Amino acid sequence: SKSMRLFGAVSQSSCLLRILFQIFLSQNQCLCRPKMARQAGVAAGQANRITINFFNQLHNVTYLYNPENKRYLRSNGTVQRQASISNVLLLEIPVQGIGEYHRLNIPVQGTGSAMLFRDGNAYEGAWAKEGTDTFFSFTDMQGEPLQFAKGQTWMTVLDDFSRLSWRSPDEVL
Repeated sequence: SKSMRLFGAVSQSSCLLRILFQIFLSQNQCLCRPKMARQAGVAAGQANRITINFFNQLHNVTYLYNPENKRYLRSNGTVQRQASISNVLLLEIPVQGIGEYHRLNIPVQGTGSAMLFRDGNAYEGAWAKEGTDTFFSFTDMQGEPLQFAKGQTWMTVLDDFSRLSWRSPDEVL
């Protein structure tokens, strides 16, 4: 199916799904069209350090916020190749097992929780996607569209947000 081809880079051991908003469907349709930040929105807290625990030092991911350029630097495990990202978007979607070609079976249609990190803040929200040929939509806790910062967005799917943590500037070592 189209949705399974999109997520072919998923690693069995890490339960990680990384896609960028620049990925296009075979018909050159974008997966989503996030709104750019026009207003601040209601932040759930400051987030200068974001950590995703994949239960393995080689796969754990850290994002460190740089207030000078308003971007997060991404690193994982011992690999020090860093991506500079404006928006970090996490979606909570349960893994339904191992699918075709030993890839994770992750249903990307339906609804679920979302966390957006931008400008050093965390924003709680929700995601929705009606079908394989429709765009994702992202809303805040009040049902308004999540506001994304201009620039690159890194989207990660987690089966459970309990593996996600973030810290404010006062808590960063």
